[in-house]
Amino acid sequence: MCIFYKIITCFFIVFEAVIVKYLSGGSCIYIENSLPVYSIFFFQNFFSFVFVLCFFRTKIFYYFFVSDFCFNFIRVIFNIFGVLFWYFSLQHLSIMNVISISFLIPLINVFGSFFF
Repeated sequence: MCIFYKIITCFFIVFEAVIVKYLSGGSCIYIENSLPVYSIFFFQNFFSFVFVLCFFRTKIFYYFFVSDFCFNFIRVIFNIFGVLFWYFSLQHLSIMNVISISFLIPLINVFGSFFF
């Protein structure tokens, strides 16, 4: 069952990449009014925040503030820049290159965890 979940996850990651590439105007299909990457990033995070807030109203702030606040804040900042750079790369590179690089992320995490 885990393999099924991983395959579904990969499908949704690729689907998200295709949507972002199309909306940002980086695809070969013409779109008259392309959205800036910042707008796509804002709407994705806004709707994700609303979704999480609806389901975890009472415990979301407890989990964030009880553990090390400084560590969580730094993690959020790194995540923000990671997603922004991911979207900028989608706008300028081919989807095949970006997706193949994204599959290297777990290897980079494993090797990077050695130093931290």
